[in-house]
Amino acid sequence: MAQEWWRGLPTLAQYGWTTLNVVVITVAGAIMTAVPAWWSLPVAALAGAGNGLLWRRSVAVALEPVNPRWRRLPVAPVVGVLVLITPTTLLNVPGILDGPAWRPPILEQPLPEDVPQAVIVIAGHDSEYRGEPSADPRVERYSYEGLDSKEAPLPYRPEATHQSLDVSAVRLASHVDSLHRRTRLPIALVGQSEGALVARTYLEKWPASPVTDAVLLSPLVMPGRAYYTPPHTTEGWGVVTGYAMRAVFQLWFLGDEARGHPDEPFVRSIIIDAPFYRNRILCPVAGIRVIAFLPTVSAIEAPPGEFTQVPTVQSPAFHAGLFGSQDIHQLIINFLQGEEIQGRRREYAILQHLGAAWQPPPLALSLNPIWSASIEGDPAFSGKVCQERN
Repeated sequence: MAQEWWRGLPTLAQYGWTTLNVVVITVAGAIMTAVPAWWSLPVAALAGAGNGLLWRRSVAVALEPVNPRWRRLPVAPVVGVLVLITPTTLLNVPGILDGPAWRPPILEQPLPEDVPQAVIVIAGHDSEYRGEPSADPRVERYSYEGLDSKEAPLPYRPEATHQSLDVSAVRLASHVDSLHRRTRLPIALVGQSEGALVARTYLEKWPASPVTDAVLLSPLVMPGRAYYTPPHTTEGWGVVTGYAMRAVFQLWFLGDEARGHPDEPFVRSIIIDAPFYRNRILCPVAGIRVIAFLPTVSAIEAPPGEFTQVPTVQSPAFHAGLFGSQDIHQLIINFLQGEEIQGRRREYAILQHLGAAWQPPPLALSLNPIWSASIEGDPAFSGKVCQERN
């Protein structure tokens, strides 16, 4: 809007009017998802009018003659480059993001004697396992590589977690049967992030099993709301989106596809079976006690409305940041001991509404030929999960 937009710091007025516009859009989106449907149109009209007036004011301020600070510094290009290279740097310099080996308390501490199950702990995406034993022989790490000839979990590298959820569920089935046969105990599954999806996929495909309890930590909330086509495909939903995502990942990982890729089997398995994961990931399973532990950051990702019908504990944390907490560990132990656990937070629903303005609407299952034959209900229209299958 200004001739020398690319250099110097923006003025306080420029920053303030733009920030106010973001706040107005955010609040308007929250109100639209909280009021009855027939109120949405007038709220949207008011928000649009406010947005237009604020843009008008932002342009006027940008065109005012000023002497900006750091006039000689090309601020906009520098910030743009930093936004692009910072994730690349963090993801490719060893030790910056790498913490200690993944050892949550359930692997480090013996289980109380009155816990009646043997436990399989399933780590998340890009995790690594080097064969370290757990503190309690009743607790074992799940291996994305499967079991060795002695039925011990094999060590695995992060790339192993990129396999499809179906493959991971098959390997989990072998692990469940092996541990149950050796211990003669019922089995509890404790999965984090991708591990929660592996556990839920297993429970869906093996309804009759030795598993009696499932703990889902930081599961993806209603995944599969968008779609993009496989590589070299020129027709269908999300052709351009797919190529854009591949370009971003090539930049972030500098061509190292072992670090992650939008077309890896894990991601594509969620996209292909999106009707199930969108509608049923946090639903009761017949004969099995299920609980979900959700970090509050997931509220920004979850569309407003119902997203779970299982007991839920919500706690302030980032994704995958709950498992290391001693308080969460104690709640998991209490659940395995048979207690009924519930801990919802009031701000979770508020954050859901505040994030609504920045989420694209879910792609309707009926519109995508890949999904249209599904027997699952579509929360995109009902606002409800765990709907009966058609």
